[in-house]
Amino acid sequence: MSSYYSDHISNELHFLGHMANCYASGKAERMPAMREVRQMFARLGLPLPHRGEYYVTNTRGGAMLFLEDYGVTLRIHPTRYHEERLSQLPDHPFVLQPLTRFAGNHFVYELYPGCLQGMPDYHANSFRHSPEISASDPTDDYPDTRYCELLHEILDADGVHKGYEKDITPSAQLTVDIDEINPTNCVHIPAVSEDFPHGLPLVCDGKWVQSPTFVRDKITHPMTLAQHDAQKNYFAPAREAVERAWPQDTVPNAARMTALWNALKDLKQQGLLSASWTNAKDIDRLYYNSETKKSEECVPVSARYATHIREFQQKKQR
Repeated sequence: MSSYYSDHISNELHFLGHMANCYASGKAERMPAMREVRQMFARLGLPLPHRGEYYVTNTRGGAMLFLEDYGVTLRIHPTRYHEERLSQLPDHPFVLQPLTRFAGNHFVYELYPGCLQGMPDYHANSFRHSPEISASDPTDDYPDTRYCELLHEILDADGVHKGYEKDITPSAQLTVDIDEINPTNCVHIPAVSEDFPHGLPLVCDGKWVQSPTFVRDKITHPMTLAQHDAQKNYFAPAREAVERAWPQDTVPNAARMTALWNALKDLKQQGLLSASWTNAKDIDRLYYNSETKKSEECVPVSARYATHIREFQQKKQR
């Protein structure tokens, strides 16, 4: 038994240590950062993830947790990243928005809805794609190039420009690079329309579209105007459930989190939310003819943390 608790504490400290390292190197700053994370998870009603139960993000630092049973992801990033990188997620209809967000003293916590992986045509099986992908250029003949180009055109027309490195002034602007909008950085939702009969594509990797200068009221692209509230309306039931327990820019209400997780689980079972990252290997193999590191990691990471959450909840009910 003592060995079990020793391993349990060691695993928790592995996660807390990773988060603290993302925030600061000095011990005086690390300890409050670890304390904040522990308190936040207690409010969320979630166990601290063990080693191998969270995905380490790259550019931002921090972690992503796949909440498989609820069809959502929890993203945690150091607050200093948002300050240094001019991080401002544009409230754009074609950029996936979090269901809620809270900025603590050390970290920003964001809850994102789970969507269908990749571009709409993949699931509709209506694209033209040759199985003989060129060995010299595995990205040749993208089945979804037209969607990537369209999203780039829309974002550029609507004034989505990204802040870059921390030494560039806030007034500096860079047009979002088309190469940064690709099928692995995008998802879609089954909100169909005349322009998007197979579903609405969304950029889900926010670091490519951070735009301090974007103003929603000044969008001009006709497709953006037509889809102005499509994402908002589609996720309205999820947002209503989240609002009752974790309103935007506030700490979660610990007493209401169990009801929230149950509501999100119901929405996932209804098909509104999706844990489609569990199929990421198939998506990546389709686009790149190989398995990427991210796919290899996120599928087992998601499954392990899902098991941990179920065991944690069972112990609470005893």
